[in-house]
Amino acid sequence: MILELETAVENYIRLLRAKGYYVTFCFRRDTGFCALPAKYNIHYHPYCLALKTSPEAWDQCIHSQKKVYERLKNGAFFGMCHAGVEEFVFPIPGGAQQDKIIGFVSVSGFKTRETEAKKRVRRVAEEYLISKETLFGLYQKLSPQPPEFASLRAEIEPLCFLLSYLSALTESDAADNSERSLYSRLLTYVNRHFADGITLRDISKNCFCSLSAVSHVFVKHQGVPVMKYIQEKRLTEAKTLLLDSDFSVKTISEMTGFSDSNYFISCFKKAYGLPPAAFRKKSKKSV
Repeated sequence: MILELETAVENYIRLLRAKGYYVTFCFRRDTGFCALPAKYNIHYHPYCLALKTSPEAWDQCIHSQKKVYERLKNGAFFGMCHAGVEEFVFPIPGGAQQDKIIGFVSVSGFKTRETEAKKRVRRVAEEYLISKETLFGLYQKLSPQPPEFASLRAEIEPLCFLLSYLSALTESDAADNSERSLYSRLLTYVNRHFADGITLRDISKNCFCSLSAVSHVFVKHQGVPVMKYIQEKRLTEAKTLLLDSDFSVKTISEMTGFSDSNYFISCFKKAYGLPPAAFRKKSKKSV
């Protein structure tokens, strides 16, 4: 039942993303559990991808979630993050305890208060040593027209309750909880550090398990070896940056964890049939 529900959640998120929504979600570390959040708790529009190049900026995003949970006590809201991006945030209720908030779903990527936002963009650029020109350029690509709140809420709340039910089922599955807990840690670490040139040994060390456990558990729950998953994720992120930013191929290769741009070009061509520059040129011509 859990695997079927996980599939239903992933399918629903794909549907929302196909409609153009930048949907992510996460669970609190101190309550609730689900093997899926780590895969979807990173905003993937180009502005946030650029911020992720700074580990300190990413840490601040995680730290800022405390304020999000405080605001959610009064219900779903539309607000601006510390880096200037506006988003809708909806609470995930706590299973049987519906008054308890165990996580949230975010629909991000909007700009309606540019004066205030640009102050924040300038601040994070200076604080985390990220190019102001790059961040301001990517900020301008955000959408100035967020969807109507009630309409979006009708689409997002079913996802919130699916996640709530999934969390409750997972918690009750005590026999498999330790392995699922390890898988969640593995996925969290990999999704956060995939662009840092991590190795299997790095994953093992930081997730406090053996090399064989990493390989076995990841393949069992994800269906592919962990290093293949990392490679595919790097290429997916690179494709997004090629389509939605003006970063050079060399910069994108570095941002996504490829130590050598020629190797990146070779891997990208093998995955998508064209080298990065040609892929970008062809994609922009077809728009």
